[in-house]
Amino acid sequence: MLRTRPDDVARRVAERLEAHQVTQPIMTLLGAKQATSMVAALFPLIIEALDGGNNVRQSYLDMVVPTSASQTEVPVIVHESYRMWMYLLPDLVGRLPESFQGPAAAWLADFVSDWMRTVEARALVEQARLGM
Repeated sequence: MLRTRPDDVARRVAERLEAHQVTQPIMTLLGAKQATSMVAALFPLIIEALDGGNNVRQSYLDMVVPTSASQTEVPVIVHESYRMWMYLLPDLVGRLPESFQGPAAAWLADFVSDWMRTVEARALVEQARLGM
């Protein structure tokens, strides 16, 4: 399996997804209003990171993460956040000029990974504070 070529893997994934019809647009999964607002909230994080700012990130960490941590378990927060990013990123990268897609995908993967580590750490601190 480790010697499988990427295009073979991509073909097999596409065949399985088509056969099982497991892909659903985020609008269907969450409902249009909630999905739109959740996805829209991610864009300012990306823009701010590209510009080198920290206000949006800090506001998110100060408001959204503590609220989420008080309502659900940290693994659920992390899992669902990654799910949102995974719906968003392929569409976003696909809209870029082809010459930017590779570097953008790499930068976004690093950004999301770092961001989610930060969210997880903050949620754990919040749950510890709440005695959860």
